[in-house]
Amino acid sequence: MKHLSNEAVVKSLYRDFAENDMKAALAAFDPHAVFVRPGEGDIPFSGTFAGMEKVVEMFAVTNDCIDVKKFVPSKFCSVDDLVIVLGHDEAAVRKTGKAYKTDWVQLFTLKNGKITRVQVYMDTLAIFKAFQP
Repeated sequence: MKHLSNEAVVKSLYRDFAENDMKAALAAFDPHAVFVRPGEGDIPFSGTFAGMEKVVEMFAVTNDCIDVKKFVPSKFCSVDDLVIVLGHDEAAVRKTGKAYKTDWVQLFTLKNGKITRVQVYMDTLAIFKAFQP
């Protein structure tokens, strides 16, 4: 059985999210994966989420808080066990109705075809402002 390249695993993850296939998307993660998003304390879906239960919780909180209008991964770069993705998203905060736009970088570390770590870099100030009444 042929294994997907690390970049193909990450591209499949984005495709599964776009198709709202959470079961397939979550299958890309190692059970002990760590997902790190900046803005902890100021943005509800930010922080360090260790283990599958916390990663699932983070995605649920994100889904409850924002309405994603656009989410576009535009450039993929792979080096050994690391996949770097550049992209852009636009969303509206459900509670305030305010929208934000941000470019982002997501760094994926993979081992044995599974995502073990995600580190996100994004414009947390723009997102924080959209959460303010």
